[in-house]
Amino acid sequence: MFKYRRDGDVAPRWRIPVQQIVGGAPQNTGVALDPIHKELFVANGPLNRVFTFYFPEMFD
Repeated sequence: MFKYRRDGDVAPRWRIPVQQIVGGAPQNTGVALDPIHKELFVANGPLNRVFTFYFPEMFD
């Protein structure tokens, strides 16, 4: 994951451990950002779950 609004040749600052979050294979899994509320969403179709994380460091 890169810091919000970065461009060019920049190394990622964070990694999202999707497999550990959803508890298995990451098929049918999506990631979304809400910059207004500084949140990160991880959705998983087979498990019918949405995980929400408050992640202000990404948007500073």
